[in-house]
Order: sequence, then structure tokens, then C-alpha cells
Amino acid sequence: MLNEIHMSRSNSVPSLEKMEGQKTQPQHVAPIERSSVEHMPGTKAGPEWNRESARASSSQPPPVRANKEAQDATTTQKSWFQRDESGPSHQSFAPRQTERVVAKETAPNCFGEVVDDYKLNELVRYAGKAKTQEDRARQAWCAVNEDDKKGKALRYVDVLKALYGNGQSTLCLVYNATGDTLYHVAHHDWYGYINDSKEGYPAEIGNSQWGVFHHVHRQGEPSGSMGAVVYRGKKKDGQDQDYLLAWSTPWGIWYRNKAYCEIGGVDYFKRRWDEIYVKLENADYSSRTKSGGCEIEALIDKGDSPKFTATLKTEHGP
Repeated sequence: MLNEIHMSRSNSVPSLEKMEGQKTQPQHVAPIERSSVEHMPGTKAGPEWNRESARASSSQPPPVRANKEAQDATTTQKSWFQRDESGPSHQSFAPRQTERVVAKETAPNCFGEVVDDYKLNELVRYAGKAKTQEDRARQAWCAVNEDDKKGKALRYVDVLKALYGNGQSTLCLVYNATGDTLYHVAHHDWYGYINDSKEGYPAEIGNSQWGVFHHVHRQGEPSGSMGAVVYRGKKKDGQDQDYLLAWSTPWGIWYRNKAYCEIGGVDYFKRRWDEIYVKLENADYSSRTKSGGCEIEALIDKGDSPKFTATLKTEHGP
């Protein structure tokens, strides 16, 4: 009986010699990508997980032929039509000249929409025509009170005064109707200083904008507010020139306020502060000057916290 069992078992199990003699290739199984799932509790791992993954991958349908044909077509197209790196799709974007380039955000102490060539192109009088500095200046002068921008400027400087409190100070407003941007290039303090240290003097005042600032006396000193600021702009011929605006709000009821303005070349006022001081001391409540086809008018009110208003404009026809 034992011999029969041994013989049947030996017949059912192939001998080692027979297995070595067979040249059969092992069944190919797609490599299994390792996943963080193997390390998660409650998941299958080891050979059992590999066998199930292999069965799942073998049961997936073959890739769609259309995708391969599309890839082949794309490859052929790329080989026949080389990409032009200098073409429009590979150049940096540049706005069309008919589109308005977005300007940087207006400073909090400037009020009003800038009048430039794009703004003029929206108006029937200038649409489709060549624009000049004189055209921009004309439109800016016509829009001096547009959209209550002067009222907004006044309210802003009144807030600065309220925050400052009592004492001599000068509430300054500057309107630009020169047809071009005004750039702050210098200032000088004889008595006092600029109140709003964060904003200071407007760095730029666009054409048709009101720029404002608040100049105050030094706390605890028997002195007033006396200073000057210089902006650079364009003459009527397009050349640069400097615009000086000066004010004096003295301490004491026996003195009167004064306003002074002057036009000079680039850096003309840089080393003339003593000379300007004398001119300001001898000035009155108003001052006017003309040069290079441009004009300044400066006015100052009475009182210990007067408003100093200066308008700069380029001469223009009707």
C-alpha cells in the first residue's frame, strides 16, 4: 500500500531533471509600482497584493489606436513645420498704440484724471488728429474743476490740518495744466516742515491733476511755516524747465502771509535759496510769472493756516 502511494506521488510531481531540461520562458508580469498604500494599515501587501495588481493591469483594455494616430500626426507635423521662435506667438506682448497703457496708480495726494493723448482721442475735437502739448494743456485748463477734483483736494488737505491740530501751517494746492507731467526735484524749508511724512510732496503731478501737501511750523517754537518746492516740467517747445513755488505763513499777528513763484532752467534754483528767501520776504499775497510759453500764478489767503494755491499752465489758443 505504501509503495503504491509513493509511486503515484512520484508520477504526479515532475522530477528536477525534467524541469531543468525544459526551456520554457516564465510568464511576463508588468512591474508593479510601489505605492504608499502598501504601508497603510488594513491594506494588502506582499505577493498577494502584487498578484491582484498584475491581474488588474492585465484586465485593462489596450490604448486606443486613435490616440497613437493623433500622436503620430503631431510628430509628423512638427517635423514638417518647424516652430518659428521669432514668430508673433513667441514675442513679448506689446500693447497696440490705439490702446491706453495702464499708468501706475495715482498717489493719494493727487486728484483728477490725467489728460493725455489717449484721453484727447475720446473727444470729438481731437479724435483721429495729431495731438500737441498745447492741446493737452487746453483741455486740462478746461477741466480744472471737473468731477469735483478740486473739492476732493481741499477736503484731503483739511483732514491733514485736523490731524495736525492748532498752530501756524500752510495748506498747499498745486494744479498742473502744462500739458505734461510735473516731477518733484527739490524743496527747501526755512521754517517748519512737511506734515505728511508718509506721502510728502507729490512725486509726480499728472496733467489736469491737483497735487496737495501740508507744511507746518515746528511744535514748541515761535516760528511759522516758510518753504519752497521745485517741480520740473516742459516748456512750450518741449524742453525741460523748473518751476519754483514758495510760501510764507509767519508766526505773529503783526506779519502777513506771502506767496512767490518763479520759472528757471534745469537746476536753476539749486543754490539760490538765500536769494529766493529775500524775494519771498518782499512778496505779497499773490505772484505771477511767465517764461518759455508757460505761466504760474500763486495765491495765499490770510490767517494762521491759509490755503496756498498755485496753478501752472502752458499758453494755448481757444
